Amino acid sequence: MAERDYKREYQKAKERDAGNVKRFSIRIDNELYEDFRAKVEINSDSASDLIRGWIEKYTYGSDEK
Repeated sequence: MAERDYKREYQKAKERDAGNVKRFSIRIDNELYEDFRAKVEINSDSASDLIRGWIEKYTYGSDEK
């Protein structure tokens, strides 16, 4: 089997996403991060999908609190 060309894959992904996506980073306590990642794994979820869903719900969902 041929080796993956990670540099090429990275460049293609960068070109494909140029101008269409933004990265979002935050600072959280290590314990909260580890607990979150563990729960994501237990529930077979995707951390990115969960966070994206929360942002979409907050942005486009009901204004009720």
